[in-house]
Amino acid sequence: MQSVQACCLLLAGAVGLCSVASAESCSGTNCKVEVLFKGTYLEDTCDVVINNGSSSEKVALPVLSTATLKSDGAEAGSVTFTILLKGCPTAKTISLWFASTDADSTTGNLVNATGAEYSSNVQVRLRNAAGAQMIVNDRNSTQDYIIPSAGGDIAHDYQAMYYAKGAAAVTPGLVSSLASINLTYR
Repeated sequence: MQSVQACCLLLAGAVGLCSVASAESCSGTNCKVEVLFKGTYLEDTCDVVINNGSSSEKVALPVLSTATLKSDGAEAGSVTFTILLKGCPTAKTISLWFASTDADSTTGNLVNATGAEYSSNVQVRLRNAAGAQMIVNDRNSTQDYIIPSAGGDIAHDYQAMYYAKGAAAVTPGLVSSLASINLTYR
């Protein structure tokens, strides 16, 4: 009797381990089972620190009047925040980009939460250290951190601001959106 059995296991910190077992004809105690294990060992990753706090911080936008966002595409209320990468692997270029399920694929901005208490027709736009827009969910819209061979902590400033979206007026209310910070190591 021959049988083939396969199973895959995903472990935290590993890309994945797969094992394949096949049994030849068995009689009594004469059974042979081969198992192949595969995995990936990764370097350490960077620690992310936002505004000298933790890796999970709130960035507070200023309180503004709706009169400041009168036309489609208007920006106002820019606030600077800092993202520090520390303890990174040496001699690497690390590209930081933002991702979110709350992104507008047309503008590349973060979409505001919805509900009676939230402002409508307003988004949050992000800009990198050079002032270029960080297009959310675009892996090519990045801020590079160049880690020298001697190592060291590297910080870059970013801006977040209100952005008027659409021909309808921005309504008063709360603004809230969530993005993740993603790092690509090269």
